[in-house]
Amino acid sequence: MRVLKAIKNHFLKAQYIYVYAVITAIFVYLGIFRFPTFLGRLVESCIDFGTSCASVFCYAFDIEGYVPTVNNLPDYSFLNLRDLVLSLFKVENAPSISNPTTFIPSEIGAFWRKWDLYWQTFAKKVVFFRYIYHVLNLFTIVSTIVLFAVPIFFISFSLFKKWYFKPKTETVIKDSKFLKFWRWLEFNVFKHIKNWVVGFLNFLKKSPATYIVWIVLGVLYINVPTIFIEFISYYLYFAVSFDFVNLYRQIYKLFLDLWAFFTFFPWWGYVVIAFIILSVISKKIGYNRLRRNERRNRGFINELGVVTYIYAEMGEGKTSMLTDMALSMEVQLRDDALEIILECDACFPNFPWLAFERVLKQCYAHHVIYDKWSCIRWINSEKEIFLNNPCSATIYGYDIDKYPVVYDNNLYLEDIWDVLRDYALAYTIYTTESSLIVSNYSIRVDSLLEDLGNFPMWNSDFFARDSRYIDSFSRHSHILDFDMIRLGNQMIKDNPNRYAFGWGVWIITEADKEFKNTLELQEVKGSDEECNQKNDLTHVLFKMSRHACYIRHRNMVSIGADMQRIENITANLRGVGQVALIEDSSDSATVLPFFSPFRMFSPFLLGLKNKLDGLYLENRFLRTDNRLLTTFFEFLRTTIGRWNDRTMNLFGGKRLSIELQSGRMEGRVKNSKYYLSFKKNRSKRNGSDCMSGTFESRVEYNLFGLDDMKEYADYISTQDELL
Repeated sequence: MRVLKAIKNHFLKAQYIYVYAVITAIFVYLGIFRFPTFLGRLVESCIDFGTSCASVFCYAFDIEGYVPTVNNLPDYSFLNLRDLVLSLFKVENAPSISNPTTFIPSEIGAFWRKWDLYWQTFAKKVVFFRYIYHVLNLFTIVSTIVLFAVPIFFISFSLFKKWYFKPKTETVIKDSKFLKFWRWLEFNVFKHIKNWVVGFLNFLKKSPATYIVWIVLGVLYINVPTIFIEFISYYLYFAVSFDFVNLYRQIYKLFLDLWAFFTFFPWWGYVVIAFIILSVISKKIGYNRLRRNERRNRGFINELGVVTYIYAEMGEGKTSMLTDMALSMEVQLRDDALEIILECDACFPNFPWLAFERVLKQCYAHHVIYDKWSCIRWINSEKEIFLNNPCSATIYGYDIDKYPVVYDNNLYLEDIWDVLRDYALAYTIYTTESSLIVSNYSIRVDSLLEDLGNFPMWNSDFFARDSRYIDSFSRHSHILDFDMIRLGNQMIKDNPNRYAFGWGVWIITEADKEFKNTLELQEVKGSDEECNQKNDLTHVLFKMSRHACYIRHRNMVSIGADMQRIENITANLRGVGQVALIEDSSDSATVLPFFSPFRMFSPFLLGLKNKLDGLYLENRFLRTDNRLLTTFFEFLRTTIGRWNDRTMNLFGGKRLSIELQSGRMEGRVKNSKYYLSFKKNRSKRNGSDCMSGTFESRVEYNLFGLDDMKEYADYISTQDELL
């Protein structure tokens, strides 16, 4: 089998090489016989560049009388490849080809004369009546076609509808003969062609030089290098001559150089090219808008305090907003840590930071450093060793005899060990590979840490992730144990997690179910030995949370929670943070520009899809068998639907209108906007039913479904039905 597979691969490779040689030969043929003047124009542009450089030299040294060639018209007999090949093979009486011409005259005077002649001709009575005659003649032809085509169309459509929706119900699901033949072609012919084409493309990808040759030839044929060199040549010439008169000549030459490209493809080819170009440009603009909206969201988050409460009615997207904010808060936390690292690096630029980082990595691996206080204890022990024996060996190779150990920041003197402490803390936060989010529901994160053994870098672009591989680089948030945020009584006695609160993003959904309000806690006593909302001191931790990790004037702790009613938590807990009310949510829309093909064609295509949905459902209702035409409609319907869904999922989103105010509810409201991107927010980030595990134990004992439940007998309930 291995021998046969090797022979097959060798045979396929030979085919690929042969096809590549044929395509390359076609490119060469086109260069000789379809674009024969490209080489001559390239050489002429180089000559123009040289003479323009010479004109600048003559201007600098006051040498007069030198005239550059940049204003000369192209000589298409110069290095004409077609003529050279024909003369080489002594071919006589070959059909001639005309030089590139355009509808624009070569001189500006002739242009203005034709311009005046055009308007004079347009204003003549004879021309106007000829125009009316042609319009009426065209209207007559179109009317005749419509008079015959409309009845034929309606009759054909009626017959087709009667045939297509003819009821047919069978026990065995069968395929029609045409569908069977089509599927035979699909799996025995089209599939092999597709596999061969994919294999050929992979062959080209493995050897980039193969297709780069085609790209270079194509760029040369359409005179792209020539246009660029001519632009530089005229720019140099214009810099010393300020010759506005010959500017028109350059525009004319530009049209001549582009004319070969504009006359090569059929009209529909340029439609396809325009569609591709608009798609590429609109996608680039769409990505830029997504990232700009993300920066706006980061600005909104930076204006918030340590604790933020989000509330709204059910289904308004409060958990989606909380999840989105948690992802941005995590990225912001790492960015703040990176800024601290750069600040510390600037304090002592000659310090061997890489050596220090490698020691830190060893401490992480041996679980010596795992939080703020373990890091500070380790730094203090290292400092004590240095103070007992101050030398470069005890400070990671830093030459203390040549470089300072104190930095004056114009506020106070910073000791190098204080800077090392801040650097170690920030580096620990920055290089933590697991998520920095701790939550009471699962949140998927997909930031990538890239490390070549030097300084690691994070890739946190939410919009550049390939959905096919998200499971390979995804991690999830840490499980929140509520004892972590209780300073008072604990739910679990001697809980090992009770001291774990520190840097990170702490997220709580449905917080009102956990904390409750004053009315609900009337019967709860703070003096009880068991843990409750009055003696767990969660509100005290929220008030003190920013003190848990504060590095170089930056808070490294963020707390977010969502709930349905802000009144469902106590005023003591609510007054700690800020309250964000989702006042309104916009309809789903894309960030693509108006000229994108999706924005232009989606209304028509979605209308067509709705019609096809109706045909599909009616066909499913009336018929059992599968037919070729039905399969074609189904392919068209699903293709449009997938295109719309994929585009909306990538570039779609919503805009939330937020009313932000203090948790003390003093009435000072600030209106803000928050942007939810589907690509960031709906990529399996969290389940909308994230608390569905609450019902699992109930489902285990349930034996009834809706069909098993009793129904009312009439429109008025009986006494037995009401009991």
